[in-house]
Amino acid sequence: MQRIDEFVNSMYEHLNINDHDVEELKNEMKTHLIDTVKDLQTQGKSEDESIEIAIERFGDKKQLHTGLLEIFSIMANVFAVAGQNSKYKLPDAHPAGFWAGFWHGLIVPITFIISIFNLKVRIYETNNRGRLYDFGFIIGITCSIGGSGSKTRLIDINLSL
Repeated sequence: MQRIDEFVNSMYEHLNINDHDVEELKNEMKTHLIDTVKDLQTQGKSEDESIEIAIERFGDKKQLHTGLLEIFSIMANVFAVAGQNSKYKLPDAHPAGFWAGFWHGLIVPITFIISIFNLKVRIYETNNRGRLYDFGFIIGITCSIGGSGSKTRLIDINLSL
């Protein structure tokens, strides 16, 4: 079953992520593939043939790798909140720009609640590009909290007697 290990590991090799959750995902993938191989062997297929079919059924390696990369990129951005542990505090990190400001503004309600319980999380990223970050932050807050008030209705009061 070394081929299964190689297949699963190859999907994660360029992600540069060493995490307990990643190991869990790898183990789940391996377990699924091994179970499929065993099922195919009970149907009379050889081990090599079963492994080949199981990997083929699992999906195209390139598509799976791309999907994993997208998922981990999204998750990295979801958890990219301002504060001491911000990715903008890393050495050689570029200051937060418009899109980071927009994201931080968009998640303000969630970040505020988290910041109450975790002093390392801040609402606003201090390592930013100035007005560009501010503009994104304001647009993000507007989108998440209230909008422009365009849905308010004027009440037509008929005062005639």
